[in-house]
Amino acid sequence: MAFNQLSVSNPAASSYADGSTVTAIGGKQAETLVSEVHVKWFTAAYRGKVFFASTLIAGTIIPISTTTTATFALYNPIGSGVNVELIHYDVGLTAITAVVGALCLGFSAVLPLAPTSLTAVTAFPAIIGGSAAASARCYSAATITATTSNYVIGNFTTTNTTAAQGLGPFAMHHDFDGKVALGPGTLVHTCMNTAAQTVAMTQTFAWAEWPV
Repeated sequence: MAFNQLSVSNPAASSYADGSTVTAIGGKQAETLVSEVHVKWFTAAYRGKVFFASTLIAGTIIPISTTTTATFALYNPIGSGVNVELIHYDVGLTAITAVVGALCLGFSAVLPLAPTSLTAVTAFPAIIGGSAAASARCYSAATITATTSNYVIGNFTTTNTTAAQGLGPFAMHHDFDGKVALGPGTLVHTCMNTAAQTVAMTQTFAWAEWPV
């Protein structure tokens, strides 16, 4: 039977020369000790697997969840060969007040038709200047099949200074942390649970793409 073996030792008491071959260090509970060289998404970004896309600076108005007209959507095309792992979503507010309600991602478990009447948003590789091209498509306007389910991102209140998970008066940030991924042929779009917003908001998706 194959197994990995560690050496339990104090890392603060060890120092090795470049080129040394060593045994991985374990802690007192036989856990493998690791230290980050880069932050969480750098390796995937370096390999051309992480992307982001934003609305224009003027933003778009977030619609009600029952709409068939999405104003910020992320689509993983049928036949893409990848799963799209959502990393985070950010929204910048352009007004002092917002329509009260839950900010959601609307989705259908299976999207039978590709969105139409599209206004594309440019997707960039996470390493600016890189040559990687995204398989997923982002749109600031799209006609979609009305979504039937939602994932709650946060809440808008009468004043955005108390927006749930907010960074301050003019922003909201949500880390998905592996909880939402799009299989080929599926789509998510930002929406409100009870009423559309009344002013445009600048929005960003970041995601990673992995082979199916």
